[in-house]
Amino acid sequence: MILLGRAERRLSSSGRRYRGEAMGRTKKVGSAGKFGPRYGMRLRRKWVEIDRKQRQVHQCMVCGKKGVKRIASGIWGCRKCGAKFAGGAYLPRTAPALAADRTVRKVS
Repeated sequence: MILLGRAERRLSSSGRRYRGEAMGRTKKVGSAGKFGPRYGMRLRRKWVEIDRKQRQVHQCMVCGKKGVKRIASGIWGCRKCGAKFAGGAYLPRTAPALAADRTVRKVS
């Protein structure tokens, strides 16, 4: 224990207080709270936007149900029908892929 004035506080070896005070809440910053004060607010906001889109459950192109989750970077899998397919790193359907699909539908 370390005596600080009149108040006695128990500190861990890293200097943090006990009682489950590992990290502050991330109400405002969401998943970017893991970065702490690093990298600036603008980059952390961009990260939160991308991360939210990435972690959503997306619609499957094969069965049409909402069950597609990211397996790895660029690899997506449907939990409902078991289909696996390649897509974007953060979204299963990128903007250029959607544009190409529209063009193919127009032509055919």
